Amino acid sequence: MINTNDGVVLSGWWMETDKNAPTIIGLHGVTSGKHSPDVLLVGGMLVSEGFNYLTFDFRDHGESTCEDGVHSAGQKEIYDVKAAIDWLTNEKDIPSENIGLHGSSFGAMVALMTQYISDDINALSIVDTPFDFATLVREELVYQEFPGFLFEPVNHYALLFEGVDITEVSPEDGVSAGRNPMIIFNGVKAKKHIKLFEEQTTLKPKSSFNKFTLQSDLNLSLIHI
Repeated sequence: MINTNDGVVLSGWWMETDKNAPTIIGLHGVTSGKHSPDVLLVGGMLVSEGFNYLTFDFRDHGESTCEDGVHSAGQKEIYDVKAAIDWLTNEKDIPSENIGLHGSSFGAMVALMTQYISDDINALSIVDTPFDFATLVREELVYQEFPGFLFEPVNHYALLFEGVDITEVSPEDGVSAGRNPMIIFNGVKAKKHIKLFEEQTTLKPKSSFNKFTLQSDLNLSLIHI
């Protein structure tokens, strides 16, 4: 069990091979959990190669504390990741310079954002991340044939009733704050992406990431699948 500073208890699995080996934290997608093959398959491969691996349920997921049953667009979840990092360094004596993050979908977005609040991350592996949450919600609304402007009342609702500004920290903030080696796997074959590409002519996540490949101070590899 991992305790966060705001009283949340996170349920996780820890697989140790050698405390001096690289250690990866696996971050699952929304409505998923530590049982997800997205994190378990990767964890199994890493452990078989001598890595240490930690994966856990975000708050309001799986067996972790349920606050309200909804995610906070990463605004609270980044502190779950920070608590996991602190647990590794304080309880398992894992050097912070040996810690990296692997995230899929929502977990990938949270991994990017966590760089904004923590310097104890030294590498990232990112799979199909939403790059900008506001854009993600608008695109999802359009894809579901609702008007994109409905994002504004959703944002106001979260701020008014949940006390969360879902745009306070963005993945772009994390990328700008961090200078870590990063590999990004970005799928462009999904039906949703195809529809958005046809309607908008530019696939926003792809164009956003391409923007960062032009920054020479970022150690970034981008793979389109």
